[in-house]
Amino acid sequence: MSPSANGEPIVSTGDHRADNERRIERMNAWIELAGATPDENDAHIRFLFHWIAYEAAFQNEDRDSAVKDWKQRQEFHDKLARHDRGRLQSILHAQKEKVFSILELRQAHPSFWKRWKEDTGVRSAEEWEDSFRRRVQSDIGRLREAIRTGFTKEISRTLDVLFRNLSIVRHQIVHGGSAGPESRGRTQVILGAGLLQAFIPQFLDSIGRNIDQDWGSPPYPRVGSARDEKCPPPWL
Repeated sequence: MSPSANGEPIVSTGDHRADNERRIERMNAWIELAGATPDENDAHIRFLFHWIAYEAAFQNEDRDSAVKDWKQRQEFHDKLARHDRGRLQSILHAQKEKVFSILELRQAHPSFWKRWKEDTGVRSAEEWEDSFRRRVQSDIGRLREAIRTGFTKEISRTLDVLFRNLSIVRHQIVHGGSAGPESRGRTQVILGAGLLQAFIPQFLDSIGRNIDQDWGSPPYPRVGSARDEKCPPPWL
């Protein structure tokens, strides 16, 4: 029996119980590690621990490409919105200033790091700025709509947009572009760590309260009965 995010035991007789308990166990481990690094100078570490918990939440064992990775994220956000849109709407409202900031911060936006191409219609720096501003305004408009209406589709798409930007922050840390307290990329790291700290425990709780649902089969299933045991591959 695994605990939910609020420490209460999860009881279920559903067919997906084993997979979901494994997912919850993995998420809990990384969330606890994130909680053990409260110092502001460790925001990049806290971000990564929460991000690993996020990966443990949505990754499924059929993942074999970046395209599938993004599709699995979208499917996961859809499930979260269907099961827990009221709570997610409340978190988006409570965290809206931080979400606004990460959406507006160009260093955390994928478009900022892409060279414009001839077929985009962008020919100058001024045109790029205008195009970027319209994209950000569209993202912020979606966030406002999600907060106002609480519609499942708007909540899900807002999570897509938010975690799209947070994935850029993740790349910056993992690939050495944001290297600790003295890094120039601290703004997005601190913002991102705070947002992940707000959302990831709620994702954990959503899975726990809907443990009978199909959240997929976690990758790298546990094999054998002892630590580091020599055993056959799980597909044999």
